[in-house]
Amino acid sequence: MKNRTSKDNTIVRKKVQTRRFNADIRYGLNSDQVNEYFENGWSNEPVEPPSKTVPEITKSNLFTYFNLVFAVLAALLILAGSFRNLTFLPVILANLFIGIIQEIRAKNTLDKLSVLNAPKALVVREGRQFSIPAEELVLDDIVIFKAGNQICADAIVVDGEVSVNESLLTGESDEISKKPGDELMSGSFIVSGECYARLDKVGEDSYISKLTLEAKAMNSEEQSEMIRVLDKLVGVVGILIIPIGLLLFGQQFFFSGASFSKSITSMVAAVIGMIPEGLYLLASVALVVSVMRLASKKVLVHDMKCIETLARVNVLCVDKTGTITENTMEVNGEIPMDGYDSQSMAPLKQIISDFASAMSSDNITMKAMKDYFNKPSGRKAVSVSPFSSQFKYSGAAFEDGSYVLGAPEFVLREDYDNYREQIEQYSSEGYRVLVFGIYDGVIDGKALTGKVTPLGLVFLSNPIRKEAPETFKYFENQGVEIKVISGDNPVTVSQVALQAGIANADNYIDASTLTTDEAIEDAVLSVIHAFNINERYIPYLEKVILGKGRLNQSYASTFAADVYDTGFKYYKFSDSLNNNFSTLITMYDINDTPESFLLNLLSKGHVIGLSATSTMDTVTGNFDLTYLRSKLGEKFYKPTEEEKERLDSEINKIIASNKAKIDVEFIKSLDPETTLKELFITDDYQNVIINRFGDLSKNTESFNANRFLKIALSIKAFMASGLSSLLILTNRNLGKDNSLFSEQTFGNLVDFIKKENNNGNEYTIINLTTKKFEENKKLYLDKLSKKERVIIFSSYPTTGAGQNLQYEIEEDGIIKQEDISCLYIEKPTNILINTSLFNETTNEDLLKYIYQVELLKTNGEITLKDKNVCVKEAFLRTNNASYKRNHTNLYKTNSIRNHSLSIIIQAVGRICRTRGKVSKTNIYVDNDIAMELDLLSIQNRRLNREFQEIISKFKTLETKTQNESSYKLYIRKAENSNKVVNDNIHRILSKKLWVTTDIELWKKLREHVLKNPVCNDVSSNNGLFSNCYLQSVDYDISYYYYKEDNDYGEVKIGLTKNNDLTSIVSADDSNLTLFMKNEKLKSFFESKGYATSFDKSRYILLPVVFNNIYKGSLGEAIGKYCLSEIGYKLEEIEDSMLYEKFDYKYKNCYIDFKNWNDRGQSLDVEHSKNKLEAIKGDLAIIINIIGLKDERVKQYDNIYVIPNLFYVDNDTIVYNHNAHKKIIELLGGI
Repeated sequence: MKNRTSKDNTIVRKKVQTRRFNADIRYGLNSDQVNEYFENGWSNEPVEPPSKTVPEITKSNLFTYFNLVFAVLAALLILAGSFRNLTFLPVILANLFIGIIQEIRAKNTLDKLSVLNAPKALVVREGRQFSIPAEELVLDDIVIFKAGNQICADAIVVDGEVSVNESLLTGESDEISKKPGDELMSGSFIVSGECYARLDKVGEDSYISKLTLEAKAMNSEEQSEMIRVLDKLVGVVGILIIPIGLLLFGQQFFFSGASFSKSITSMVAAVIGMIPEGLYLLASVALVVSVMRLASKKVLVHDMKCIETLARVNVLCVDKTGTITENTMEVNGEIPMDGYDSQSMAPLKQIISDFASAMSSDNITMKAMKDYFNKPSGRKAVSVSPFSSQFKYSGAAFEDGSYVLGAPEFVLREDYDNYREQIEQYSSEGYRVLVFGIYDGVIDGKALTGKVTPLGLVFLSNPIRKEAPETFKYFENQGVEIKVISGDNPVTVSQVALQAGIANADNYIDASTLTTDEAIEDAVLSVIHAFNINERYIPYLEKVILGKGRLNQSYASTFAADVYDTGFKYYKFSDSLNNNFSTLITMYDINDTPESFLLNLLSKGHVIGLSATSTMDTVTGNFDLTYLRSKLGEKFYKPTEEEKERLDSEINKIIASNKAKIDVEFIKSLDPETTLKELFITDDYQNVIINRFGDLSKNTESFNANRFLKIALSIKAFMASGLSSLLILTNRNLGKDNSLFSEQTFGNLVDFIKKENNNGNEYTIINLTTKKFEENKKLYLDKLSKKERVIIFSSYPTTGAGQNLQYEIEEDGIIKQEDISCLYIEKPTNILINTSLFNETTNEDLLKYIYQVELLKTNGEITLKDKNVCVKEAFLRTNNASYKRNHTNLYKTNSIRNHSLSIIIQAVGRICRTRGKVSKTNIYVDNDIAMELDLLSIQNRRLNREFQEIISKFKTLETKTQNESSYKLYIRKAENSNKVVNDNIHRILSKKLWVTTDIELWKKLREHVLKNPVCNDVSSNNGLFSNCYLQSVDYDISYYYYKEDNDYGEVKIGLTKNNDLTSIVSADDSNLTLFMKNEKLKSFFESKGYATSFDKSRYILLPVVFNNIYKGSLGEAIGKYCLSEIGYKLEEIEDSMLYEKFDYKYKNCYIDFKNWNDRGQSLDVEHSKNKLEAIKGDLAIIINIIGLKDERVKQYDNIYVIPNLFYVDNDTIVYNHNAHKKIIELLGGI
């Protein structure tokens, strides 16, 4: 890969993939490793500033379309000798120079912006320490950071401990303790301590580089809204002025006889008047003046457009310290509390002075404390815990005890109510109140758990900025509401805000008191109302903010690959419709689905569904039955074989009673010209149709012509049959006007067919629409009962399902019911929302389309990539944006095809409502149904005789379509699920702090997979882990093959092995088969309910769950059992900070069990050392459950690796007594 040259001609190396080196912290990288990193582009070179050079700025402002126009006009005036008319040029030049100067000023300011200022770094290489320029560091370098150093690249602490100030990155000035395994962010400063750190992200990958690039980015396309509108206006004018100018010149010179000079002068005068260069200048000057005024107030203006943005602010949120008040703090005094004994204790001020002297002056509060409490006794602190913004206290331990200073609510905790009145008395006067006390426990920087005995209260205050009241009054006059958001005591903040003149400052919310759902809900509503949100959006925002809407949200979404569990959310950003300088943000959010609603309903009772298509396999036209089965398990009722036989017997009796002759004809139109000749004998009506359609060679006209002609052919066949009624079901109702698909057009068609075929019967055309359904239905029922002939037009949405269309007729004095005798069914097409109409459609239609696409992805019918492409295209269409046409044909998916078949089954059911059959029934079927749908896929369903006849006719056709095999669908669904589950597993494992719900979920998962590596029902645990399995379709399986990439982020799955699919999910690969040859282990597994084999089953674990969860859980379960057998009861690690760093602990020894095999897995020793140091453990033992016989125990300082608890001998496993002796020796010595 080639290198590139930067603007200052330095060589910038492009990164290429390289191997990583895990060097010993005392030795570091060697020269060859450094050179390899450097050559492959993994050095800490500073990021290239994204700003343009001065020549580029000048060029971009000078060479514009309008400057060209002005230059041409000026040249024409000079050519005409009219120099005095060049007075417009100063305005143009002024506008040009303003643009150039402002952009250069912004560039210079941004180029000086430097967040990182660490020219040198102390690095360890080849066992020696060197001070080198920071840009010469490379990835995985071992760097020594000491107090005062700025961190020059993102790094991981591998040895030592430091306190870090990240205020430059986060705005929080608190010291943060960093220990081995913790991340150091580039740009932060070492306050105290010393550590060795391994560089993890260098150069443009580091956090500070990304921050710098973002801060310096100058997007030339992001213009002021006002300038953008002017650009559009001037752009239109720019297109028009050229032809207008030529016309004006021609009219003057050729028609009016004016001289060349006068014609040029007149034309230029007119054209200049059309160009609003004065308006452009006025807008630019106004923005520049505003920028200069802000600059005089020491405000850095990144882009002129922010002036307009500031003008549209209606709610301003501010902090207290440094905004309302000065960024300083002063102590106003202290008072003793009931825990202080003046007789036996030193003076309170001296005790607090000792505490303050031990602390670092890293924030304004502690600086004020040190200034006021400045008479320490000389006592030295044993340990210090800096202020924690999370737990709101700082602490110091002395030989005689530990002391804490912090917010009363957090320090006193349950005892706070005993002192609330006294504390709030001072808070109400605007003081910030801190409590100082003795702590009965060990100060470790975490939440306080022991009792605090309060010794005194300390009062501090921030002086209110002199200009604050006037500033806030100005905002109030401008209609801008001020909201104060602060972590300080709410009473104090309220008083300070009142003193600063902020309206409604006494109406505050104390988040610490929101202990119930109702209280939180009330608080959220009050905040929403404060932002003047439109009333109709409030219920939705409340639902989103409070996290309501999804079932089992805490667990279900973690391993969910289904849209039914997780829902979805998309955002669309577009210009507002009225172009009022604002952006329209639309959120498309689905929380609940029909499936989740049904599951919720089923939790309260039974649901019985009755429909001819209730079991059709289509996620767009039916409930996802596979999903419901996986969630409900045995609760999903399936009829017994006896019940099925009894049902079939009854249906067959009904079918046998139908003695009518049923004729089925597939209607096709090969091309309009040929079909017209088949339809009409003479040319007269052929020409009428051709004239109505226009050019039949065009795709749209040809499609509509064929659709029309197939309906016409069915009408002609019906009229020749002598039968009395025809129901024509299409995708859309007929129009009322004189359009092609209208009652009038088909009425004319019937008349012409009658005329050509000497048919003397009368036919009534009735358009059965939703709007007048009952009225028109009564009309055709009346006519059919009188034995008149009727042609009924209707659409699938109107009549296709659930409607009873039979009629009553009297014969020989007996009234009986009869069905309509003829039916035409058009191929259903309007199943998916039509994306080609999105520029004319609603947000609701876009939401429906996205939901349909999400369903197809969930069901494995399209890939995740296909889904993303479809959604992106849909959004681009709604904005009329240019896009690359998506070639994913969703109509070829099984769900859409089966959805179409469901509609057709329901349609045929409209003529099967009675047992009173006419002697003959004709069914005309659109031939596109045979060409594009797989009718054979439903031949084994319980179908009425009419549909059975359709399938029989279909079998005689040459061209047939087949659905995609269920095998491919379920494989693709498993591959999609593996990606989602893998992402969620990595998300959980990457957490530095485990929450209780995550720990519970992780334990449930591990227990679940041990019991169910394969199963026939995934509904246990309420289907929580149903998406962790591959579902087999045609037959049960106990293994399958796969290939993985990107650490199981992408997998390819198959049931047979080939050159690509070489890895396997099986009992053998997990070593379970070998383990179960040991009778004790097998007995233990059986007692726990764990699987002892992989029996052939319907479900089997996905690759990522099998490798990353099941194998490890297997090793842990066996290892813990084996050590318990020799008398060592291992403890679970419950600490949320330490969870999953090791599997178990015994006293202060930490133990990891591995289920490696003989294919090359090895221990990352450095990683294990870092984990052990991070949790301050004395010893770590890494135990592999099964390995080779001759392997020996390895020691790495205080880490021991036991290579085999068992070994394989003659296809069985043997207890390794030597390994057990070593484990007893190590654990017994603790």
